[in-house]
Amino acid sequence: MSPITSPRARDRPDCPRQGELDSQRGGRAAATMYSLLGTCRLNGIEPYGWLKDTLERLPADPISQVHELLPLAR
Repeated sequence: MSPITSPRARDRPDCPRQGELDSQRGGRAAATMYSLLGTCRLNGIEPYGWLKDTLERLPADPISQVHELLPLAR
C-alpha cells in the first residue's frame, strides 16, 4: 500500500488527501495550458491553430525535438 493511500497516512494532517492531489495536478495542468495559450496570444500566434498543429505533430516528433513545438520556437 502506498503512503498516500494507507489509512494511517490519511489521519496525518500534513498529508494531502487523494482528492487534493488530483486537484493539484489538474491545477498545474490548467496553469500550463493557460500559460502556453497566453504565450501564443502575446506573440501573435493563433492559439487554436497552434494547439491543433502541435497535437498533430507531437506523436511523430522525437522527444529530443519537442522544444520546437513550443509557441516561442516559431
